[in-house]
Amino acid sequence: MILRNDIPILDYDSDPNAVIMPSRHDIPSFPERAVFGFLGDEIDKYAKAEYAEVITYFETITKMFPIYKIEYKDEPITLCQAPLGGAAAAHILDFLIGNGVKKIVASGSCGALIPFEENRFLLPTEALRCEGASYHYLPPSRTVKLNESAVSSVESTLAKLGVPTERVKTWTTDAFYRETKATVEARRAEGF
Repeated sequence: MILRNDIPILDYDSDPNAVIMPSRHDIPSFPERAVFGFLGDEIDKYAKAEYAEVITYFETITKMFPIYKIEYKDEPITLCQAPLGGAAAAHILDFLIGNGVKKIVASGSCGALIPFEENRFLLPTEALRCEGASYHYLPPSRTVKLNESAVSSVESTLAKLGVPTERVKTWTTDAFYRETKATVEARRAEGF
């Protein structure tokens, strides 16, 4: 069912069946668990060092993204480099999910509106939706809150490993060069 809005990006259709579906029948199903890393070429370096199997490639106009299968503690894991940008990342995520992935951990680096030391693990709990991709997957809203049980699970797992985390709100944007001083101050005032 489509929810219409005067602003087209805010139209939302809850029907999961698209004209073009991301699943493919000419490749093996991917392992159900995946790591989706916004880490540049580090995913490829790690996969090569660990002798990961290339299951297939996700082909785009600009790059071929290898989809790897790696064994971790006798469990198969899908491993894939995440591209920068919500639309590109959603495109590959749809492909992963359409071909068998059910549980995804995404990790990478980010910018910040307040200073903090590098190499801290920031755990998003809420996102201000200021980009386009998310509006195709969820009904329109100003923010989206992450599933608390998922956040707590990541937090407790990292605590067991001795990795301190900090819960944060995040601001998703596709317009990096449109972050004006006034906009940044407004986001800071909201706690993002």
